[in-house]
Amino acid sequence: MNPIRLLIVDDHELARLGNASVFTSSTGIEVIAMTNNGADALILVEQLQPDLVLMDISMPQMDGFETTERLKATYPHIHVLLLSMYDSPEMCERFTDSSADGYQLKSIDAKALVDSVKAVCNGVMVIPDKCREYSRQPISTVLTPRQLEIAKLWARGLQAKQVARHLNISPRGTQKHIENIYQRTTTHNKIELADYLTKNRLL
Repeated sequence: MNPIRLLIVDDHELARLGNASVFTSSTGIEVIAMTNNGADALILVEQLQPDLVLMDISMPQMDGFETTERLKATYPHIHVLLLSMYDSPEMCERFTDSSADGYQLKSIDAKALVDSVKAVCNGVMVIPDKCREYSRQPISTVLTPRQLEIAKLWARGLQAKQVARHLNISPRGTQKHIENIYQRTTTHNKIELADYLTKNRLL
């Protein structure tokens, strides 16, 4: 089985090196590159096509949220796991509104970080317990926050171009999200998707 190819993005060198040291051959995760800013991260994503980007939220010029949105607009299939020192209501809300596939705290131990990377790559959304407590809406463990947002609009009858305009994302990225939504929910059309969302109290 091929290892998970990982790109680490963090503006603090010690954090980058510390996270990189966690992933060894025994974990099944390979660090293919590291960088200290969002702009370079987008270039590396284009060049290397990693399986997952471990993304620090707090970075100057272009923070982790903005970098994630730009990355996902072109490469919606590449997973992003955000890392932060904080699990405040504001930070959790920003994650919920983002396209990221997971959100984890920097304070977790090495095993939890490895498990989080593997879980996100397997389609499981990772989120701190406090973020679940803060959330007023049901949180899907199958769809990412952005996918859930798209799924709701799609199930309500909007066309792909309308969804793209509503969320200010590319039509191509929207269509790829819809394909991933069908795959993750094992549905095949809008009616089945609407039924899935209703049964899971997500619509």
